[in-house]
Amino acid sequence: MNFSLTRGQQDILTATRGALDAFTRTPRHRPAVLALTVALTEQSAHIIRRSDAESDVWTSAYWVTVDALEILGKARDHITPEFLTVAVRRDVVRAVDAFERAARTAGPAPLPHDEHGRYAPAPGTEYPFTIPDVARAAVRLLGPGWHAESGYMGTTGQITGPDGTVYVLAVGNVGDADDELYVRCDDEVTELLDAGGEGLETLAERVAGGIREVPSEWG
Repeated sequence: MNFSLTRGQQDILTATRGALDAFTRTPRHRPAVLALTVALTEQSAHIIRRSDAESDVWTSAYWVTVDALEILGKARDHITPEFLTVAVRRDVVRAVDAFERAARTAGPAPLPHDEHGRYAPAPGTEYPFTIPDVARAAVRLLGPGWHAESGYMGTTGQITGPDGTVYVLAVGNVGDADDELYVRCDDEVTELLDAGGEGLETLAERVAGGIREVPSEWG
């Protein structure tokens, strides 16, 4: 099968390719060599995290990346001659290709389960951001004088305006519908419907927009 790359995998490939381009332009520039080393090391770390029994393609990608790091180490320890520059570019391109091939072949990482077969993600890994994260992103859009804090055990976000008005951002059932993200100010509630699949920036814009409407809506 040909799976799509995750955002993290795309970022890793972009970083490695960018660092390789910089190295190719200035192979004798030590910062360029170090930047490429960092990018490949991050690529290797991702591969190690994916080294499970589900596929051999990640194992293959790992050893190709190790080979690239070894030849890059020689370039880092010496004034890079022409033949090493060519070798580094060749091996890094192979490592990038092997990484992308593994990602597209193996697909997403298998869901974590405990010894009894129950879904068991590590704490803090199931969702990319929390309700307080949305609140903090919203106050950056609202401007100076706005502040955000985490609520009880990180289940809510508390936003305070310049005049001291407090807005609580939370998830819950505030009517007859399913749970939704909402903003509460005193006894008034504004629901942000269908927010579950949206990213942090989009949610922050919706929260900030909802709060800006509060004076005219609630007086």
